[in-house]
Amino acid sequence: RFKIHPVKLEKFESSQSFDIILSIHSFYSFSEIESSFQKVYKLLESEGIVIIVIAVKTELREIPYYVNQRLYQISMLFSDDLDRFFSEHNISVHQEIIESLLNITKCFQKDSQLGKNLLDFIVGANTTYFSPSQLQVLLDYLSSNSQKLEGGEIMIPNSASLYYFQKKN
Repeated sequence: RFKIHPVKLEKFESSQSFDIILSIHSFYSFSEIESSFQKVYKLLESEGIVIIVIAVKTELREIPYYVNQRLYQISMLFSDDLDRFFSEHNISVHQEIIESLLNITKCFQKDSQLGKNLLDFIVGANTTYFSPSQLQVLLDYLSSNSQKLEGGEIMIPNSASLYYFQKKN
């Protein structure tokens, strides 16, 4: 049975253990890796599996990293932070890098609601409140770090790390 628990990990309490825990693009919001990982591990039953997906810090991910620091005084976590944590704690994990291209063409179309929504997602904030010059700096940054395909689509690299491990007795 599959169940989503929409609560912050720090506040989640359960006497139940889980055979699979998915942390898909959620480690960004954790305040601290070690305590979060310990909590996930504690919630995992023997022989259970944890799957973590987190972004690789690329040009695309630089934007929300700095926006979060500036607006919320929060440093986002990335795969290199997890790599360091796993290495320092001698935790054996399997890792796969998932590389893809994100089509950002609509971001450059002034009246595109989809483009605005995509920009908001990329930035991690509501770009409605950006000044015209801030918005132009953002679009220039995206443009300089993207590639234009023959069909006119504007694509930017987007990579994520997938980690998985099994709890041993």
